Amino acid sequence: MPRAKVEKVLSVENGMEVVEVEVAAGGGEKDAKKILQYKRPTAAVIDSFVNGLMNDSPALDTFTSIFGIGEDAPKAGKEETNRALLHRIVNNSLDKMLRAAAYESIAAESTEISIGKEKVDVLGFPLRKLVQGINGMLANVNLRASTGGDTEEARKSAEKSVGFGPWKTAARKLVEAKAVTWNEDEGVYKLVDGVSPTAKATEVIG
Repeated sequence: MPRAKVEKVLSVENGMEVVEVEVAAGGGEKDAKKILQYKRPTAAVIDSFVNGLMNDSPALDTFTSIFGIGEDAPKAGKEETNRALLHRIVNNSLDKMLRAAAYESIAAESTEISIGKEKVDVLGFPLRKLVQGINGMLANVNLRASTGGDTEEARKSAEKSVGFGPWKTAARKLVEAKAVTWNEDEGVYKLVDGVSPTAKATEVIG
């Protein structure tokens, strides 16, 4: 699941903020990060912009008067009206918000891990190996969390750092399927008696 965006406003000039955010670099490397900088209008400029959009005047004129004509200035279509532009902005914003929410929901239920360039579903592993993998990852999480004071935030950070999400989801699904149980005394997951250790998780989850 994507973590909350942490941003820093570096400067404000002529109604535009220069913002810096840290984003994942991609490429399958854990903890790989890069710094992204971009410009955005201040709240005051947005207020002025929205007030000027409630008509059918050419949007290009409104954009130019507020944002200028530089390379970093937002662009409007030559034939687009202010009202049509506002409608497009709202729709685009809603689209991004809903896509982000859907991504988080899908990611939270994913049991896929990356092995090299391949995506592998851990539910395809034999149960014995899967439970061993879950417990091994959990031990790694516990170790990392303990160095951060074992707080809720430290645990979340540790789970993200080791990529525990898919294993955690797999564990939950196995518990729900009554194939695995949590042993509180030992702090590990164990196969329920009578469940075949060589069966695949997909066979018991259904």
